[in-house]
Amino acid sequence: MKETKEIKKDEALIRLMQPNADTRLPFMFNEQLMKRIEAETKRKARINTFWQYASVSVISIALIIGTIKLLFLYTSFNLIHKLEYIFNSAFISPDLKIYTFIGGCILILLYLDHTMRRRYEARHTKDSGS
Repeated sequence: MKETKEIKKDEALIRLMQPNADTRLPFMFNEQLMKRIEAETKRKARINTFWQYASVSVISIALIIGTIKLLFLYTSFNLIHKLEYIFNSAFISPDLKIYTFIGGCILILLYLDHTMRRRYEARHTKDSGS
């Protein structure tokens, strides 16, 4: 009697564990589910990174503003007067102004070259990878 109950339980478990035609999953279900999970994980990581950068930026700006306020309130420090004194006391020859202008133009052109090369390489690696 005990054996028949166990056999019936085993048969019931076997029937439950066998896949039924009504309960079959769609084609590529596991792969699609994994892609969704990976996409959601990446999205959450990007959101986390954004909030971390935002909080660090806000705190840094608050600390800088607080430091400047404390300097103005509790000392005789005046940034504008100090900068005027530095620029008035320094004699800048006309040649130095031209060299500074040329150097600034070169830096801007180098930056533009760098960004354009990065975009070009990204576009071509994406095209060749597809």
